[in-house]
Amino acid sequence: YPPLIKDSNPAMPGPVRIPAGAEPPLFTVDVEDRDVADTLFIRVFRDYANTPEPPRNDLPRANDPAAGSVLRTVELQTNTWCANAAKNVNLVFDVVVADRPFLEDLSVVPVYRAVPPGAELSVKSWVIECIE
Repeated sequence: YPPLIKDSNPAMPGPVRIPAGAEPPLFTVDVEDRDVADTLFIRVFRDYANTPEPPRNDLPRANDPAAGSVLRTVELQTNTWCANAAKNVNLVFDVVVADRPFLEDLSVVPVYRAVPPGAELSVKSWVIECIE
């Protein structure tokens, strides 16, 4: 079973506004993975379809295989999300969740999002406006 983003705060897809100069908001996603022993790997990308850049967030989320829950809440720091971004336009921020580590080989597509054979992933997105 692939890991699935079941809920988020703020709610996906938005739109959400992040004002410049303000304290960066903390976003969360609730991810369901029926294999409680899996470590989840979460990456956030800004406007990936237009410019495949390295992830804004790149973090693992382990679980207790004996007492863990199928639902895990993952906190996402947003302090880098609007850095050097176009202001006052809608940008798409994809949250990619995989049940295996992402491949580091940049010759494999999709670059920064590729996973090994047998791995499963899911993607959900926010529409965010970085306000000047």
